[in-house]
Formats: sequence, C-alpha cells, structure tokens
Amino acid sequence: MNPELIDVDEVDGEQLDSEDLFLLDEVVHSELVLPVWEATGHGEIDAALELIQVIDVEDIHSHHEILTQVHDRLRDVMVNLDR
Repeated sequence: MNPELIDVDEVDGEQLDSEDLFLLDEVVHSELVLPVWEATGHGEIDAALELIQVIDVEDIHSHHEILTQVHDRLRDVMVNLDR
C-alpha cells in the first residue's frame, strides 16, 4: 500500500489532523517486526494471542475470522476465571 495514495480526512465522522496519523516513509517487512505482546504464562491466553501472528496483512478478509477466534478464546478464559 502506498501511503501517498491514502486520502483520509475523517474516520467515523471525526475530522483528523496530521497529529492523528502516523505514516511510515518506507515499507516495513513483517519478518522484521517483533511481536507486540509478551507471553503471559497462561497457556490458553498465550495460545489465543498466538493466533494474531497468523494474520495475513495482505488478506484483509481473513482478519475478522481470526480476531473473532481470539476474542472468543479470551472471553472463554475470562468467563471461567471464577470456576
């Protein structure tokens, strides 16, 4: 995606200014990006967060399914905390 081609003046009806956006001047290769989370030590939570790593940045249609799986798994962990 070329940042110069993105024309975003508002998001969800709110006006944006240049301080609201962060655009990179160069392409970042995904293999050079570190994970954005650290292991929690809780196996079920870590397994759910690992699913985020399989998101294909080029296939936006897969994002919803994977993030729904992560949400569902984390919700299940939270629901079962008191059991």
